Amino acid sequence: MGGESIFAGIRPTHYGLRIETNLEDGVFEGTVAIDVEVKESITSISLDARELEIPSITVYDETGKLCPVSNFEIDNARETLKILLEEPVPANSKLRLCLLFAASLKRSEGGFYITSMPSDSSDSKVIASTIMEARNARMVFPCFDNPGLKATFSVTLVGEERLTFLGNMPVKSDTEIWTKAGARRVIEFEKTPVMSTYLVAFAVGEFNMIETNSFRVPVRAYAPIEYEIENCRFALGLACKALEIFEATLNIQYPLPKLDLLAIPGATAGMENWGLVTLPPAIQCISHDDSASERAFAINLIFHEIAHQWIGNLVTMKSWDNFWIKEGLSDWAVIYACNQMSEGSESWQNFVVDGYQTALIMDSKRLSHPLEGSISGSKSIDELFDDITYKKGCAVLRMLSAHLGEEVFLRGLRQYLKQYAYQNTDTEDLWKVLTEVCGSDVGAIMGIWTKEAGYPFISLTEDESSGTISVTQNRFLLTGYSTMGENEILFPILLKIRHGGVTLEEELVGINKTIKVPSEFYKINADQTGFYRVAYPPDRLLKLGESISTGKELLSAEDRAGIISDTAALVFSCCPFLKASDLLRLLQNFENETSYIVWKMILSTLRELSQYLASEDCDATVAIARFQKQLVKKCLDTVLNLAENDNINEQRFKALMFGNPGNDDNLIESACSLFDRFIQGDTNNISPTIRREIFKLTMKKGDSDAYNQLTNRLKKANTAERNDILASLGYSENISCIKKNMQLAMSPGLLSEPEIGVLMRPVVTHENGRGVLWAILKSEAWKEIPGLSLQKLFPLFQIVLDSFTTIEQYEDAKDFFGDKDTSEFDAALNQSLDLILARFRWVERDREDVLDWLKRNGYYHQSQNGVTGSV
Repeated sequence: MGGESIFAGIRPTHYGLRIETNLEDGVFEGTVAIDVEVKESITSISLDARELEIPSITVYDETGKLCPVSNFEIDNARETLKILLEEPVPANSKLRLCLLFAASLKRSEGGFYITSMPSDSSDSKVIASTIMEARNARMVFPCFDNPGLKATFSVTLVGEERLTFLGNMPVKSDTEIWTKAGARRVIEFEKTPVMSTYLVAFAVGEFNMIETNSFRVPVRAYAPIEYEIENCRFALGLACKALEIFEATLNIQYPLPKLDLLAIPGATAGMENWGLVTLPPAIQCISHDDSASERAFAINLIFHEIAHQWIGNLVTMKSWDNFWIKEGLSDWAVIYACNQMSEGSESWQNFVVDGYQTALIMDSKRLSHPLEGSISGSKSIDELFDDITYKKGCAVLRMLSAHLGEEVFLRGLRQYLKQYAYQNTDTEDLWKVLTEVCGSDVGAIMGIWTKEAGYPFISLTEDESSGTISVTQNRFLLTGYSTMGENEILFPILLKIRHGGVTLEEELVGINKTIKVPSEFYKINADQTGFYRVAYPPDRLLKLGESISTGKELLSAEDRAGIISDTAALVFSCCPFLKASDLLRLLQNFENETSYIVWKMILSTLRELSQYLASEDCDATVAIARFQKQLVKKCLDTVLNLAENDNINEQRFKALMFGNPGNDDNLIESACSLFDRFIQGDTNNISPTIRREIFKLTMKKGDSDAYNQLTNRLKKANTAERNDILASLGYSENISCIKKNMQLAMSPGLLSEPEIGVLMRPVVTHENGRGVLWAILKSEAWKEIPGLSLQKLFPLFQIVLDSFTTIEQYEDAKDFFGDKDTSEFDAALNQSLDLILARFRWVERDREDVLDWLKRNGYYHQSQNGVTGSV
């Protein structure tokens, strides 16, 4: 694939780009004039180009004289276009490359592509928009498609009169011309600042628009005409708030004269194009009618894309090897900024149970990857768009900011953005600036964390006679075992040890260290700022649980959630000195817990425990549900009084508890009663805060009539209600309903890709769903549906594989994929199979331990007539 080396000796300075689009025929054509500076003598010029027809190329020198082209070669494998010149061009020259090109509009995300509203009819209007990241600009026009080769862009779009045309910059002129096809509009946009090709953006279609002048420059929201544009008000307000906060936080004005938001049907993610941010409709059309969790997610995504207007757009990585910088820094800046908003005052706490946990899970897999590394091709770049890059990137920066101090880190970030504005950087540039600001060698601390995959866990032994603990680091893997080669990396670990009202700071730079710590109470990794896990011996875990149970204000909510998370991860990875009964005994101490993030961790742990045992003993899952019912009882009594002035975290807390009552019959019956009134037309009777939970609890009853009533509402539901319906249908254990979910997921055009994931993930939370979904996928009946393939459906396969726990399921999966072409998803498949074995090993080791604990504590009653009790 095209790489940095092909651009040796030449740099672009400006692109003059003109594109004419024909939406009806699904094609476009255009011209591009690229001004370049020649740094050393050349006889050929290599650009990036992919899936483009290029009928004509001419080259001129800076006086306008023609430089004859002897030939040009297109290398489809390397995605390059090589222009061969008849005469050498001397160093320090300037050239203009003029190329004609044409291509088809793509039918899936990437490059310049067509999309429309999900619909079962054929008359839905189409729009065309761009996603140039990572290396898709070459699919739209010949270019130097490398983030390190910034240039300015003057873009002109030509198309039908009825259409709206959007770009990075404001419209400079809007004129009309006549062609054989009739009247056409010619929209010329103002010249951009210097920027990378992956940030070039434009869109063509029929859009509605709303605008606000509450920020220093115009901010607008656009959406296809099928959407209710007023539903974009919430997102528009968030965008203005984000711009204000980031200007104040970063001490740099937003660099462009406008910002547009555009909702793209079917979009799987947001894109930070400079001046033209694209978003999924579920995000841009968010409203106060959406659940608190949906609104929280929208806030984070919109803030993330706007943070990129500075971090990534103003200052850009030199190459995709350092992609993590813009994503990790943006996530850090978003959480910092959200703390400036009243609704997001617990953003770092939420990160501890969301992004931080996701990163710990992803990076504990054997096939994880370093934050920075060598990129060999487009496939490698695609693999970087994962939670390692985003969430681990943010987590290690949070670890560094906790070590330096948040304000010192922020000063370094401001200096970094000012020093490298409109330029390109790598990881070392960031470390150098932070080193200058704080006075200590940041690179020496952080280098291994970004250059190596994985992270350690800390095991410890106590010596009460000397008042010391000995800590030892080893690599943590979900599979529970590591080879000698995998355990060679020693991470410099910044230990924060909480005891009483004091936090000790120690550094572990070798494999082990002895530290003096008061034996009566301590907790390692205060506030979970370090990117590692801690394995406490059972006796210390018992003491920590007692301190939690007595209600002493010794541990923060982050600490309490972290103890649960670390213990659960170590138990499930078969840590030799911790068993499931130690975890369950720890959880018993949380009956009086009042923190949303701690309850989120408790409930996810019980859900995982129940899922692991579901294929082994349905009575065990019922017993775990009984334990959960007892655990949540006190909290349920206090949090279910919904109030209009609840902040976003209070709403999320109440929704979490309402949706996880541990088979509390009274609460479930209450939910079903509210559902019936909702279906009968009393839609205001249910608060959006708990609407999804009411749908979910009703679906768990398995009533096919209730299922059909929800699916019938899909077409007329607004975005918020539609999301809640889709997120609930999969909880039905009724076989016919499960099959209908599969029909919904596989019917072309009915659901977007993100919606399919939302619909299907709950299906594997129960045994019926796992069995039916696997049987349908394994039957390969989907081959009869146009557009479906094993590669396209692998995300669905992966959802099922990641719920398997038995050796029989492992062998079945291996047999199915054994004779298939899995080259496009080999790594993900092998990882899923490896984790099935890890779950099987845990079940073999701890099944009797769990059952014994449940029996001793009165939760396990044998012979429940085969009825499962999903948690």
